[in-house]
Amino acid sequence: MTEDELFSKSERITRRIQLDAERLGGLASTAKQKIECECMSVDKAREKYPFDHLQQLSSYDDRMPVLVVKGNVTGSTTLNRTWARRIASRLKLQVDPVCVLVDGTVEIRGDVLDQRRADFSLLVTGSVGCDYLLSRNGHMEVLGDLRATYGVCGEYNDGRLAVGGQLLAPYIVANDHDMPRQADQEFIYLEAGDGMEEIAIGKSTGSGWGWNWNYFDESNSLVSDEVWEEDGSFSTTAFFDIVRRGANPFAKP
Repeated sequence: MTEDELFSKSERITRRIQLDAERLGGLASTAKQKIECECMSVDKAREKYPFDHLQQLSSYDDRMPVLVVKGNVTGSTTLNRTWARRIASRLKLQVDPVCVLVDGTVEIRGDVLDQRRADFSLLVTGSVGCDYLLSRNGHMEVLGDLRATYGVCGEYNDGRLAVGGQLLAPYIVANDHDMPRQADQEFIYLEAGDGMEEIAIGKSTGSGWGWNWNYFDESNSLVSDEVWEEDGSFSTTAFFDIVRRGANPFAKP
């Protein structure tokens, strides 16, 4: 793929995002959803659900609570640690749950966010549809498909994003994170993250360095000036802000 071909691809992706956002905007609901939930110990959850994350938790965690949401999560909302704590408060838990397990699907107009200094682990038995997903030090595990209208981002090596079905995302931004590097639709892959002064944009899969990708030689010059902070470092927030407003985050070569 040449630089011109990359820009043409980004233009097609931008148009697709605009159409998807317009279509999904009509489905947004402001109605407050009544969520049913229960608390289950890690060892009991292991017996019932086939999540890798539950198997990887140590025996020390066996009696720790897992917050189980029974049924689908829908509407206009953000799923993060604050959301989990608000739901868990109904059960009067003495400690934070080790993770939230949705026994159903997630279909929201909003983001799924594992935010800095607020680790959030989410396990979903079905599929997930959202605007944007950010994975950091928590564990995100989706047994079905994951559709993120604007893209997915993963940073730091303590956490993980695992998708059992298809990943449908226009942009995959990864920085030292255990996560998919390819999507099941036209997409662009960036090895990039907050604070990085040099990024790498995937040119093609193959025998290159890194996660088995070949990269463009001058990747920094291929993205918009708007994605760079004053100190010259990359900003994932700025990158996806451009995507959210329906613009192209790539520069015409």
